[in-house]
Amino acid sequence: MPDSPNTPNPPRKKGSAKPTSGSKPSAGGKRPSASQGPSKPPRPRRQSAKTKRRLGRVKKILLGFAAMVLLGIVVLAGVAYFVDIESLKAPLIQKLSDASGMKVEIDGLAYDFHDGFGLKADGVNIESLDGKEKFVSAKSLFVHVYLMPLLAGKVDVKTIDLIQPVVTVYLDKKTPAEGEVEDKKTDDAESQTVVNTIRDTFFNFELAIRNIGIEQGRVYLIKRRNGKAVDQQMMRVSGVTQISRPNREQLNLTLDDISIRLGKLHLQGDIVVREVLTKTAVLEARLKLGSFSAKDLKNIYFFFPEDPSETFAAYAPQGNIELLQLEFKAPLDSLENGDAFHGQSDIAAHVIGNAISFRAAGRRFPIDHMDSQVAWRKSNLNHNLKLQVGAGSVHQQGDVRFPDNDAPPVLNTTLRLNNLELNRLGFPEVSKWAQGLVSGTLQLTGPASLNAMTANASLSGDELLITPPDMQIPLGRWQADAALKERNLHSTLKVTAFGGEVTQKGDLTFPASDKDAWMLDSTVSLTRVDVTQLPIPKAAGIHQGTLSGTVDATGPADDPDKLTYQASLVGDDFRLTVKDLDNMALPIQRVDANATLKGRTLRSTIKAAVLNGELTQDGDIILPDSSKKNSVTELDSNFKLKSLDLSQVKWPMDWGLIRTVLSGNVKATGPLAINRIKLRGTLQGEKMVLTPKDHHFSIQDAIVKVNSKPPKVPVTLSFKLTKVNAKGYPFNRITGEVALPKDKVVLSRSAFVPPNGTLGIKGVYNTAKQKYDFSFGGKGLSIEDYEKKHLKGIMKFVGTLKGDIPKKGPATQGLNGDLQLLVTEGSLKELGAVKAILTILNPTALQKLSDKGLLFDRMGGTFQIKKGVVTTPQVGLEGKYLKVYLKGTANLNTEKLDMHGKALPMGDLDKILQGVPLLGKLVAGSKTDEGLVETYFALEGSFSDPKVDMETAKSIIAKPKRILETLGDLLTGGAVTGK
Repeated sequence: MPDSPNTPNPPRKKGSAKPTSGSKPSAGGKRPSASQGPSKPPRPRRQSAKTKRRLGRVKKILLGFAAMVLLGIVVLAGVAYFVDIESLKAPLIQKLSDASGMKVEIDGLAYDFHDGFGLKADGVNIESLDGKEKFVSAKSLFVHVYLMPLLAGKVDVKTIDLIQPVVTVYLDKKTPAEGEVEDKKTDDAESQTVVNTIRDTFFNFELAIRNIGIEQGRVYLIKRRNGKAVDQQMMRVSGVTQISRPNREQLNLTLDDISIRLGKLHLQGDIVVREVLTKTAVLEARLKLGSFSAKDLKNIYFFFPEDPSETFAAYAPQGNIELLQLEFKAPLDSLENGDAFHGQSDIAAHVIGNAISFRAAGRRFPIDHMDSQVAWRKSNLNHNLKLQVGAGSVHQQGDVRFPDNDAPPVLNTTLRLNNLELNRLGFPEVSKWAQGLVSGTLQLTGPASLNAMTANASLSGDELLITPPDMQIPLGRWQADAALKERNLHSTLKVTAFGGEVTQKGDLTFPASDKDAWMLDSTVSLTRVDVTQLPIPKAAGIHQGTLSGTVDATGPADDPDKLTYQASLVGDDFRLTVKDLDNMALPIQRVDANATLKGRTLRSTIKAAVLNGELTQDGDIILPDSSKKNSVTELDSNFKLKSLDLSQVKWPMDWGLIRTVLSGNVKATGPLAINRIKLRGTLQGEKMVLTPKDHHFSIQDAIVKVNSKPPKVPVTLSFKLTKVNAKGYPFNRITGEVALPKDKVVLSRSAFVPPNGTLGIKGVYNTAKQKYDFSFGGKGLSIEDYEKKHLKGIMKFVGTLKGDIPKKGPATQGLNGDLQLLVTEGSLKELGAVKAILTILNPTALQKLSDKGLLFDRMGGTFQIKKGVVTTPQVGLEGKYLKVYLKGTANLNTEKLDMHGKALPMGDLDKILQGVPLLGKLVAGSKTDEGLVETYFALEGSFSDPKVDMETAKSIIAKPKRILETLGDLLTGGAVTGK
């Protein structure tokens, strides 16, 4: 209880006149002032008999009224003198206790003559009958009573005024103890209703009180759980209550000038309940909630069954409500009978708000101004909602009628949008995928069911931006119309988009029962759409092209496996870039595509005018089954190529110009994976020219046969190339077979047929580990077919290469293998390092050989390769004029030579010595393969410019020593050398 201020004057009765400070005499009744001088006496007037009689009656009435006033004063004085005030205390307490059904206590009682005759009670308390709970306390209680009963010691209350009352209301909730079952037993429903409780309370209320005034009251609402207070809320209350009870069966209750303050929320108005005790009781209310902000709504959290603070915090409402007004009229009993309330109540509400906003979907949705009016009258709801959102507006107006039976509501409403920004609509789903302006109307009429409702919509807008995840799709002018009737939604859409036009027309039929499906029959048409503006991933590599045609969708919309799509599309002037082929540019002049998708099977026929030829596809594509984890796309299609001119392709610069006319056909079946797909077909190329990195390759005809039967047979390419010229090296034909198992390229066989001889290669290249293992051989090969300037002869060889491609350094670092080489019936046309040897050994022979070259009978040797270093134990050249033998290394990584050898000239002197055996043996020594002068030398330096250095000491000393050894053997019979 707050400290009690000075006792205020009791409130004035409603409807009484305001007190005045004095009365003004009328203008005609003013007395003249002394300064005005003497006035002229009035002119005498003769009165008639009728006038005299009228004046006499007025005098009698005035005398009677004065007597009544005097009598009233005498009676009041007599009551105050003769009736003991304390004797009235007990009857007043009893009267109030009987009326309220509670225990009433009054500390003091006195007469009060403010605003009439009455009693003033101080220290008023109203408690439960057992005295455990105090419900009402008031500083002062003014009771205006009827005078005549008071003379007999009875108290009949006329009005009551409560000054600064404090009312406590307990809201109890019992929580069952652990293991206890909550008692759900209920009494008769009729006797437990709130309305009957009010009616029973007032039935025993015997007072007929003109006014019960409440001034500066406070109401404390206390929530208790198992008898313990857990929360409370205080309201400030003022107002006047009138209770009229003409007889025992009739009672009217009026609450005037209600004022309830709950924090910053201020509710004002009037409430009237007529005929409270009868079944025809009617409740009327006129209430108004003053201006408040959204944050002030926290004051009503107390009245929710569960704490709503988290819900409010999630939406974070903001803004100001300038007006909330409610008018209500309904039978009292209908408050607890939904059907009766719908049919008999009248409600009118008006709400005005400004700068309203709320948060949803991670963003805030603002409404600049709201004006909403709702009227409910006998099961009909009339609504008129106006919203100002940015530069646009929303206006919704119409009626909803609720039938008395279980039939659905009947609609007659219209929604109008004007330049509304889609992302400010307040619908998070819309804001996530669309931005732009929309205008139009939506009309709903008829019962609110798909079978009976009719809906018509017409919407349009400009500069619409569709924003699905990680994508932006700009649209221009668009117009959408839709009509719903008898479960069928017919829609049309026309959009200026993607540099062309997109239209949609079709029907969606809603199911009549849960067993039926949503049936779709819709057509989308494209007209000159720029494919570069479509939401196609950049990885597709489409840089140019237009698309026209139609896409039809028919079947059950909620069952994708049974929905059928049919497409007929035409594309013109496409330009593609194939990223996996070093961004190779591929032009396509025209594409005609027809496809049908039903379930996961796509049946398609594609005809493309490409590269001055034609590419067609005909067959099925089976899409993955989303219900299976490892399901992949499968093919069963035929591909045909007809006269494709590959010179029209813009190949990568490193590839050089590729020219050929390609034809063929390939059938593909099975999973779309290189190690699982089955391929069979033939490709044929004509007049093929390749010039990678300034090298020139030409092929007159090429035939490639494709075959694969996974998993046993991987993709296999059998090829036959005719009239091949590779960097100037001619081949009549090249044949072979390449298999492509996973991470490998297997050359199982090959045959290279130049103008002379044959050459074969086979082996494996591991693409994952970049390792290789090849073997090769050749015979009957004419060196002149490949090298005419330096060397001629017939060559055969055999060898192996095995190694890997290192990540750093030259590729030859990982090269290993061996080689055996033999060239017969040949000649060295440009002598190079041999010329330096011949200059020393036989200058005359050199002069004779300069025009023909150095003829030799055979040349060859064996070679071992390890990590790019070639080692030979001996490589030799044997011919008419010279024998040369070498051994050493050639480093392919550094392109350096480090070799040592010996050379023996075979000139005229040798012929003479051969004619005289004894002399020849003496001069030549014991070695038959040595000439007169045997020369040793070193071959060093780069591959491009080798250097020859004579080993003089070794050449001069070794020969005389062997001559002396031979002479000794001739004289002694071999005793010197033991031979």
